[in-house]
Amino acid sequence: MENARAFANTFIIKNASEGYELLFDDPDVDIVYIATPYNFHVDNVRDAFNVGKSVLCEKPIAISSKESKQLIDLANHKQLFLMEAMWTYFLPAIIKAKQWVKEGRIGKIKHIKADFGYPMPYQLESREYRTDLTSGCLLDMGIY
Repeated sequence: MENARAFANTFIIKNASEGYELLFDDPDVDIVYIATPYNFHVDNVRDAFNVGKSVLCEKPIAISSKESKQLIDLANHKQLFLMEAMWTYFLPAIIKAKQWVKEGRIGKIKHIKADFGYPMPYQLESREYRTDLTSGCLLDMGIY
């Protein structure tokens, strides 16, 4: 709880909570950000929807396209906001590239090759290597 309070103070956030259940019960909270390991996303999103909270969910929003569709359908049914947190959409370079394409500044696009990566040291206890958390390189970085 100490870390949550420190974070809240740093970013001028009114309240800090210990455990997502308290956020779900707070009538002043309209939307929650879900950043749990992937295998918890579907349940966490459903739980939020069931108490009327909109959701910004870290990628991947679900493990399968079937689960993703179920969440989208549930959001539509309950008239709640659901968005996958894809931070790369908002990088200045991406925004500028999209602008240039739209303006025709770089001509007709025929082919794009892009690479994305970062060093991931082997640490058996980290989420990237724990198969019980449905993690690994494909779900962690393949989405980009």
